[in-house]
Amino acid sequence: VLPDSNIENICQGSSNLLPSIVKRAIPITHFFKKYGKDLIDSEHVEVIKYASLTDIEFNTESSDVEKVIFQYSPNIKNSIKAKNTILCMGGIENARFMLLANEKYNNQLGNKGDNVGRYFMEHPTVRAAHFYPINGKKLPSAYTTGLIQNARNLHFRLKITEQAQRNFEANNLRFYFTPKTREDLSDGISSAHILKDSLSNGRVADNFGEHISHVLGDLDLIIDSFSEDIFDLSITDKDDEFSGYQIISMIEQTPDRNSKIVLGADKDVFNNNFVDIKWILSESDKRQTWKSLEILAQDAGLSAWGRIRLLPEREERIWGSQLGFGQHHIGTTKMSDSGNDGVVDKDCKVFGTKNLYILGSSVFPTGGHVPPTLTIAALSLRLAATL
Repeated sequence: VLPDSNIENICQGSSNLLPSIVKRAIPITHFFKKYGKDLIDSEHVEVIKYASLTDIEFNTESSDVEKVIFQYSPNIKNSIKAKNTILCMGGIENARFMLLANEKYNNQLGNKGDNVGRYFMEHPTVRAAHFYPINGKKLPSAYTTGLIQNARNLHFRLKITEQAQRNFEANNLRFYFTPKTREDLSDGISSAHILKDSLSNGRVADNFGEHISHVLGDLDLIIDSFSEDIFDLSITDKDDEFSGYQIISMIEQTPDRNSKIVLGADKDVFNNNFVDIKWILSESDKRQTWKSLEILAQDAGLSAWGRIRLLPEREERIWGSQLGFGQHHIGTTKMSDSGNDGVVDKDCKVFGTKNLYILGSSVFPTGGHVPPTLTIAALSLRLAATL
């Protein structure tokens, strides 16, 4: 249901697409600036700043965490004893600490199935399609960079319905539209980059003839772009007016056991190993993303607004230098029904322990296509109620 009747539904009549509402923090909330005083003043909370968790004391007979050790510097340390211990350090640091602890305790802390650090996921953002509206008509601003009327922090994204995902075996992802100029959407400028990169690597680019054709077609923009980069001077009457939209897709990765966080050779000031990240984006996920974009391009509802052009000839750049990330670290201590397949149970308790819990997006079995913050908050409330 659209929250404002004045907003046009651009996928009206579609069986494959739905608008989804996105909530943003405007301005972005800095947690401690906003809530720090309340936490410090609370009689139920003790806030300790400038301290790093460095070690754990685990009773292998009782399966209890008896103490956690934190340090202010290499020579100053302290410890905490508690009924329950909860690690809430993010998708990378949760895994790092659990890997260090399991080296000390022979994989007894949730690592029976060698799952700590595995299934590391991100939210890759892909710029693989353009949208050209009919007669230059712009999409409703709530679907692009604007906000829903009378709602200060809400706007729309498009998503593929669950049934369409099943029917077409397509990735779960969401789309949004960013207004761009002719220069921004130029095939010629993109092809010039691809040809330059391939020649510098001593090979001929795929679709070489097509790229040459694009370069010749947009030669004025390429010359102007070169002049601006080198001389800070525009020498052509380039078109800076609105030309269309870049479609940006944020995708859900298929969980991959070999995409992982491991301990590296370098160590921090407390003599604990830093991590190496071995992130994998599978060829299957790439193929499914193209399939999802095809569904978008062929959708009858969106076609009434304009046409979508996929950009497979730019694939090398799309999955390379132009690949973006949500900076959402997901997986690495995943939730499961058993210690053979995961690190924590449905209550976020670490397998093989009685009082150690992990909270955050590291416990997600899969990543979805939206930022993880609200799901983390929901899990936090649920664990609080459980404890």
